[in-house]
Amino acid sequence: MTLQNSRTLWALTLGLALAASTARDVQASPLSYSTLGTVTAPAGGSNLIMFNGNTGAFDPANPASISLGTFMLTNPTTPTTSYVNNPFEVIAYAGPQQSVKFSGVLNGEVGSAIANPLVTATLTSVTPYGSMGLPFNVAPTLNTPMKLNLNNAGGSSPAIVVAASPVPEPASIAVFAAALGGLGLWRRRRAGR
Repeated sequence: MTLQNSRTLWALTLGLALAASTARDVQASPLSYSTLGTVTAPAGGSNLIMFNGNTGAFDPANPASISLGTFMLTNPTTPTTSYVNNPFEVIAYAGPQQSVKFSGVLNGEVGSAIANPLVTATLTSVTPYGSMGLPFNVAPTLNTPMKLNLNNAGGSSPAIVVAASPVPEPASIAVFAAALGGLGLWRRRRAGR
């Protein structure tokens, strides 16, 4: 490769990096989302746990996490109810056909006879729930029990938080693909001389 070819290749690479950087810096505004969830009642028992959904915003410029919501003890004066791998589902929605479903199970006992009820929630899967996924990526910790520590005063559990990150913008991908294709054509043309 001659010095001129090397400089041209360097200029193309620098231009590609600059274009990708510019496209990445043109970020969308925060993306709104909301969640709702259901808890399956224990067989032959009352369902004392409900899920409180959440409304929030994901900021692509400061990716970190999103809160799915909390579990709540609905009637702590009810006799003891046991949850053994009772399913729950949480739907996160960010626009028409833009949603995912988080599935999991609850384990533990709650009720008036238990002074400090300890229930765990375990996320087991995340699947598409619509023709498109969320406009950002989510990465929940799966198969790891989270302590809810629901109390008999009817308080809420800590929020279920999942990691989130931006989806590469189509403009960034297009710029990168066009530059890569142009570089390939340029090399092919140079090789044909």
